[in-house]
Amino acid sequence: MKEVGILSYGFFILGLPGDTKKTIEETIDFAVRNPFDRAWFNIFTSYPGSRAFNEWIGNRSFSEIDWDKHDCNTAIVVEGDLTARELEKYQKIAARRFYLRPKILWSVLSKLGPQEIYTITMTRFFKKTLRRIK
Repeated sequence: MKEVGILSYGFFILGLPGDTKKTIEETIDFAVRNPFDRAWFNIFTSYPGSRAFNEWIGNRSFSEIDWDKHDCNTAIVVEGDLTARELEKYQKIAARRFYLRPKILWSVLSKLGPQEIYTITMTRFFKKTLRRIK
């Protein structure tokens, strides 16, 4: 793929049912060890229609659900030896370990133009600001 100029992407889900700290660390190691050009580390989120959602919702009503947290970046469904905070921290660790390697960092930065840099910066800033306002 690299020889013909195609970027390779790795998509990973952290916090799947049965995941542990050890398996999440193994997933992160796998992503870093393999020659992906980009990687996404999402947190497991259950959605309506799935068995995991039906188990998670239990006796709750749809109207009680904070749908803004169903974003694959917020730990909603947490089980085993993990807490929501730990799972969200692992997501950040995974992204840092993957993207802060010199070769990957340079590859990403060299492809960003002013508009992309502005969008990333503003999206991050406003997302944090909006969460504080709520």
